[in-house]
Amino acid sequence: MRILLVEDELDLANAIAKGLLKNNIFKYKVDCVYDGQDAIDKYFENRYDLIILDLNLPKVDGLDVLETIRNDSQDIPILILSARINIDDKVVGLDLGANDYLAKPFDFKELEARVNALLRYQDVIKKPIIKVNKVSLDTKHNLLYDENNNIIKLTKSEHEILSFLIRNKGIMFTDEAIIDNLWTKETNSTSLVRVHIKNIREKLHNPDIIKTKRGCGYYVEEVE
Repeated sequence: MRILLVEDELDLANAIAKGLLKNNIFKYKVDCVYDGQDAIDKYFENRYDLIILDLNLPKVDGLDVLETIRNDSQDIPILILSARINIDDKVVGLDLGANDYLAKPFDFKELEARVNALLRYQDVIKKPIIKVNKVSLDTKHNLLYDENNNIIKLTKSEHEILSFLIRNKGIMFTDEAIIDNLWTKETNSTSLVRVHIKNIREKLHNPDIIKTKRGCGYYVEEVE
């Protein structure tokens, strides 16, 4: 899972990101941006499971960011985190499509609880079973099954790659994009991604499970 944190106070943004990553019950990473325009750009560049959005932002106001995102998608949960405590601002934010509104200053435990609640709800409403090329992913329990309903045994990294591609079926990802979504560049390399994908294909005895488009990246077929 991936969270976009939009907060113009650098120290606060870093503290929130660090706190969320410390004891999170979901496996996710946090991307931080510090103005409204970067938030919009980042949203259209990546797939996010949750957005934490301040309202008092440079360049583009937070409510405008919210409206832009909601015009593109109604599905992604958005938590407003703002010093604007006026009831009118809360009403406008919720009317524009925010799922929750937490006023500053806040208790971090409450923020963490709201984030986990939104992620949990998002995970539940997603389709629980995704099928691609004789492989099924149980998104609720994060388990992979073969065509005979046997659990597929892969290494942790192999499981993460295949699960990620299945969750995002039909979308192409480069080696770099896979690393950016799943791990850190300090601990993984593009050559290692290629090794993992080769091993996945061999273990499943299915070279077509992950498709490759030369020079563009990897993807799995959109098959129900």
